[in-house]
Amino acid sequence: MTWQRSNKLEYGQPCAGRAPASSGCSAPSLDGGRGEALNVAQTLATGSQTAIRWTKRALNNWLRTAGPIFDQSAAYEMLTFMGPDVAEGTAALREKREPRFPSATGDS
Repeated sequence: MTWQRSNKLEYGQPCAGRAPASSGCSAPSLDGGRGEALNVAQTLATGSQTAIRWTKRALNNWLRTAGPIFDQSAAYEMLTFMGPDVAEGTAALREKREPRFPSATGDS
């Protein structure tokens, strides 16, 4: 993911129409997906097994290390849904205006 894509996600900027898929912000949708899955499986089966195994090991170690960080991130995200900013954000969307978040003005 490029900096621009992750930056767009980090700041909660809306993506409309085809923007999420073309920017890489969402996973591609496959009709059935079986053909693509078989292509990936064939590529892996005929690729360098040593390289694939070491890459898998490196990625699994990274996931094991990053797991607690992800859990904390998910917990913080859930906590944000309990605050007054959610109501203001929803109201601003419905009223088609810029939000005035209480946490940004010190009113929370």
